[in-house]
Amino acid sequence: MNKLDAYKMDGLGNDFIIFDKRKKSVSLNKDQIIKISDRSNIGCDQVIFIDKDDSNSASLKFYNADGREIYACGNGSRCVAYILSKEKNKNKISLRTHERTIDAEIVGNLSVKINMGKPIFEWQKISLSKKMDNKNIRINIDGHEFSGGFALNIGNPHII
Repeated sequence: MNKLDAYKMDGLGNDFIIFDKRKKSVSLNKDQIIKISDRSNIGCDQVIFIDKDDSNSASLKFYNADGREIYACGNGSRCVAYILSKEKNKNKISLRTHERTIDAEIVGNLSVKINMGKPIFEWQKISLSKKMDNKNIRINIDGHEFSGGFALNIGNPHII
C-alpha cells in the first residue's frame, strides 16, 4: 500500500481514520479497511472518507472496522465537522451522508454539537434479525444480561 495522508481523531471514546478525497483520490477495498482498522496496526472504530458532492460541500462515507459500510456516525461526523470548520473558518457545517444531511456547529474550542436528524424506529430498518418490540430489547454482553434497551437506527443501529 502506498503512503496515504489521513487524520486520526477521536470523539467521546470512538476513534476514526479520516481520508479527505476532495483533492486527492483514495481507494481502499474491504480488506485494506479491515487492516487499517486492526488495533495491531493503526487501529480505529471506523474509517471515514470525505468526498466533494454536487453542491460543493462535503459528502461522507463510513466503514466499520469489519469493512462494512454504514450510513452515518455522530462522533465521526463531529470530527469531520471540526476539520472542515477550521478549513472554512465557519462555525456551522453541513455534511451529506448516504441518506441524510447532518448539521454541525462548533460550540467551543474542541466541542462540536451535531443534529443527526430523525431516528428510524421500524424494526426492519434498524437491522434487527427478526420482528420484535424494539422498545424493550434484552441483550447479553460478556455474560451480563441487560433489559429495557431501545433499538433505533440513526445511520448506524444503536441500542440505548
